[in-house]
Amino acid sequence: MNNSHMFEWVQACADDAKSNSPFENGPRITEVGMLGVLALRMQKPIIWDAEKRQAVGLPEADAIIDPKPSTDKYLPR
Repeated sequence: MNNSHMFEWVQACADDAKSNSPFENGPRITEVGMLGVLALRMQKPIIWDAEKRQAVGLPEADAIIDPKPSTDKYLPR
């Protein structure tokens, strides 16, 4: 039995089983990474309000962030 990460993910897709790295975690993980890139770019720490999808007290960061999630299935915004 192959227990690699890729095999486990494919098996979860094929068998509708639970993956060790669920796809639904991807957006939040990506958001954290992108906020890190933004903080490095701005050379300032960012306090993130996930509910409002904006930086707290940092309007110059909000000017760069597009808070509207893409709903057009993988089409560029």
